[in-house]
Amino acid sequence: MLKKFFVSMLGTLAGIWLSVGLFFLLFIFLIIGIGISGANQSTTGITDNSILYLNLNSAIEERKPEFDLFTKITSKGKESSGLNEILYSIDAAAKDSRIAGIYINCDMAQVGIASREAIVKALKKFKQSGKWIYAYADNYTQGDYYTACAADSIFI
Repeated sequence: MLKKFFVSMLGTLAGIWLSVGLFFLLFIFLIIGIGISGANQSTTGITDNSILYLNLNSAIEERKPEFDLFTKITSKGKESSGLNEILYSIDAAAKDSRIAGIYINCDMAQVGIASREAIVKALKKFKQSGKWIYAYADNYTQGDYYTACAADSIFI
């Protein structure tokens, strides 16, 4: 009788530990899957006469942080841009013959003076490639206007 009890108890404990282990593995795979899907950014094909759209109407940090699940959940779709990404995009667009120009939305950009200066320098370097730059905003702050002054045309 006691032998049946211990066999039954050990079987139950083994089942519980196996279930906990499987749920733990499932949780780990779920977190890895979320991380991979969040890290992969959607890429679109670049065709001839494409336009680089720079949306500067959000917070611009020096470097965009790596994937953070908490920030992804709490940001409600508004993600900050990294200055390094913006500068790389401008430089890559200058070298890419399929890019016709840059359209900048610089409405209420949350960026410091040094970062604005870096963006303006990159835009002036881009203009040397012979391509156009248009800037648009509903209303310009002084900093936004400084950024827009690197453009060929400014629209309100």
